[in-house]
Parts: sequence; C-alpha cells; structure tokens
Amino acid sequence: MLPQHARMCGPLEAASALGCLVYPALADHESFQLRRTGPAELELTFFGGDAVRPEPLFASRFLVPANGTGVWSWELTRVSPACTWSEEEILAVREALVRSGSLWLPPGAVALRGATDFRTPPGWDTVFTGVLNQPQSPTLLALSARVETDWYAFDTEFRYVLQAGEILSGSGRNPVGQAFFVPRVGTDLRTARGDEVEAFRSQQDAFMARKLAHRSTNAMGLEFDTAYREASRAAPAWQGAR
Repeated sequence: MLPQHARMCGPLEAASALGCLVYPALADHESFQLRRTGPAELELTFFGGDAVRPEPLFASRFLVPANGTGVWSWELTRVSPACTWSEEEILAVREALVRSGSLWLPPGAVALRGATDFRTPPGWDTVFTGVLNQPQSPTLLALSARVETDWYAFDTEFRYVLQAGEILSGSGRNPVGQAFFVPRVGTDLRTARGDEVEAFRSQQDAFMARKLAHRSTNAMGLEFDTAYREASRAAPAWQGAR
C-alpha cells in the first residue's frame, strides 16, 4: 500500500524526491553483501559476473577487538579464480565501498561509501541519511548526519547499524542513501498570538473543505485527494536551485 499511498500523498512524494539519491561506485552488474556474522565480526563479499548470475569474487572478514577498541584484524579470501586483482587492488575496491575507518562507530555500524561527493555554497549543509520512505522489512537502522560541506571536503558515506545475523546488500542499480541540502540559519521559537492561532485553524478548515471536494478512490480502493498537490504545484517554484 505504501507505494500507492506515496503516489497519492503530496508530502510523502515530495520527501521521497528530496535532494539526491546516491549510488555506490559499482557497475550495473556488480554488487556486494555485508553480513554481521557474530557479535564482533563483519564479512564483506563482492560479486561480479553478470546481473542475472552474480559470482562471488572475494570476501573480506573484519574481526573487532574486545570492547570495540584497539587494532582491527581482517582476512582476505579470493573466492573465485576469476578474481585476478592484486591485494592492493582488492583493498582499493573494498575501501571504495566500505569506509573501514568508520566501522563499529557505534557498535555494529558500517559506513557505505557513495560514488558522489558534494560541495555546497557558503551557508549550506548536506544531510546524509538512508533512502527515505522505504519501510519494507527488513528495515535497518540508518544514522543521519548533517555536514558543513561548504568548507569540509567530506567523503560521502551512509552509516547503518547491523545487529548480529543481519545482512546489508548493495548494487550499482540501487542507491545506498539519500543526500539533501539545507541552509545553515538560526530559528527563533515563540508562542503564537490568539489571532495567529485563529488564522491557523481557519486555514485548516478551508483546506479540509478542499480535500473533501477533491476526494477520489483508486483501483485498489484507496481514498485520496489531490488538494495538496494542486496547491503545491500552483505555488512559485524555488529559484536559483543548483
């Protein structure tokens, strides 16, 4: 129901289209799988071949020291004879997908690298988060970060937290996260005056009347209205967006 509802709900559709979807540095036929195989162990498997029958090429296993602090250990295994890369080339591929320096911060966290980095104009930040409005199971916890990308050359990463036994997959055809841009301005909060509260309620009543006038039912029996979408599209578009 959510895809149907999101297409009929203006605010959800606008949130889904917010900013940019960011993809991993992979070709369409390449993919990877991250598995938390134990309380203190992660395994990354890289797949090549073709999109229909992916073939595992190499696996990298990370072992976390006691209490999550200290020197990591890791093991590298060539799974297929088709993997002819040198160890240095394999490590370069691994670091292009997973930022090892951000592993386990917090415990269970993995940082997926995006293929695109961002610079913003003065006074603008970038918010990095998981892909919005995708609640289908299994749902992984994604941390959100706001970075001052007008001065900080930040390597795009999206941090997910895996529980033991959970798997995170990625491919060149699916985004690993979403980035959107916000101005760095202060906000002043105050209590609304009585006339402002009355105006707010009046606008709500008027909009509810418009919603009832624009109500329809789709083929699946879901009721929806187009009042918000029509009002939003009639408003002036943002100017100067880049």
